[in-house]
Amino acid sequence: MSQTKIYFKEYHQRPEVKAKAKVYNKLPAVKARAAERAKIYFKRSDIKARRQSPEFKAYHREYFLLRNYGLTIDDKEALLAKQGGRCATCGTDKFNGTGPCVDHNHVTGKIRGILCHDCNRAIGLVRESIPTLRLIIEYLH
Repeated sequence: MSQTKIYFKEYHQRPEVKAKAKVYNKLPAVKARAAERAKIYFKRSDIKARRQSPEFKAYHREYFLLRNYGLTIDDKEALLAKQGGRCATCGTDKFNGTGPCVDHNHVTGKIRGILCHDCNRAIGLVRESIPTLRLIIEYLH
């Protein structure tokens, strides 16, 4: 932390400064500004509430797929149908957590398939390293 920030922090902790601030904050003009700031804050929380709406989530899901993978929702559904509605690695049809995940090669960007959340995390945790996966398989045997 810079010396200036430390000074101001200590300054605002002094009792005489706190007393001045208490009087200042009761002035009508200051109260009016505080009310305006509160209105702005509550507008921001409306934005937060809108982001939780099902419509926004659906829009964001489409935007995310298109931006990151160049896929539409229909493309993703077609990939899943091509896999028989199951995870490409473990074969489960129960997509818990975030739902079906698009698996892609992080180097080439090529889409490999649709995975369940657990398989997607497992591949991510070993950083797509085939030698590491072989060592894990050996360990399990």
